[in-house]
Amino acid sequence: ICLMGRRPNVLEQVRTAVTAVHLSQNHKDAKVVCVTCDVTDDRSVKEAFEQVISLFCGPDDNSYYYIDLVIFNVAPPYPSNFKFEGWGDFIQPHQIDLTDMNLQMDTQVNGLIRVCRQPQVVPGMIERTRGCILLSGESCCNLNGGFEFGSVAPARAALRSLGQSMFQSYGPMGIHVCNMNIGGIIDSPRTRTWMPAGELTKPDEIAEQFLNAYQQKPSVWSYEIQLSPGLSARKVDMRM
Repeated sequence: ICLMGRRPNVLEQVRTAVTAVHLSQNHKDAKVVCVTCDVTDDRSVKEAFEQVISLFCGPDDNSYYYIDLVIFNVAPPYPSNFKFEGWGDFIQPHQIDLTDMNLQMDTQVNGLIRVCRQPQVVPGMIERTRGCILLSGESCCNLNGGFEFGSVAPARAALRSLGQSMFQSYGPMGIHVCNMNIGGIIDSPRTRTWMPAGELTKPDEIAEQFLNAYQQKPSVWSYEIQLSPGLSARKVDMRM
C-alpha cells in the first residue's frame, strides 16, 4: 500500500493506523509506504509515481510490481471564509472567489488527469487489461450542489462527470472506474461535537465498501455507489 499526499506528517499518522490494521489481521509481511505528492504539479506527480515503483522494486529486484488500484480522494482546503458550523452563514454563488474555484478544478479534475496519465497508472492498466480507479466524494457536492456548498460543489460534480466518462472509456479495456459518493458525515473527533456518534458514518464501514467495489466482477461493475446512513433515507442526498 502506498499513501500519497501533500503533508508528510498526516501521511505518517495514516501509515501508523494502516499498519496497525495489518498487524491486527496477522498480515506481517504487508508493506505500507508514504510518498509526498502534489497533484497540481506535473513534476511532483511524475516523480511521486516513479518513487512508488522504486520503493517496491529496487534496481536489482526481479519481482514485477504494478499499480492495480488507485483511490483518488483529493481536494484542496475549503475557502477560508467557509463555515461548517452555523449553516446559515455561507458563501453565496456570486461571492465565490474565482482563484479558489480554479484551484478546486485544477486539484480535482486536472489532478485526476495528471495521476491517470502516468505510465504506471492507466497506460499500465490498459497494457494488463486490468485495474481499478475509485473516486471518493461527498454526495452533497457530487450529486446535489447543496445551497451551502456552491464554492466547492462544481469541481466535485465535474470530477464525477469525468469518472463516468472514464468508466465508459476504460471498462471495455478491463479497467473499473467507480464514483464512491459518501452521503453521511464521517465519524471523527470533530464531527462528534456536531451530532450523536450513532448518527455518524463509520470510517471502517466506508473502507469495507471501497474494498467491495474493488472486488466486483466485471459482469456486475458499478460505475457509481451511494453510501448513506439509514437515518438519511428521506433526505435530498438520496435523490440520484
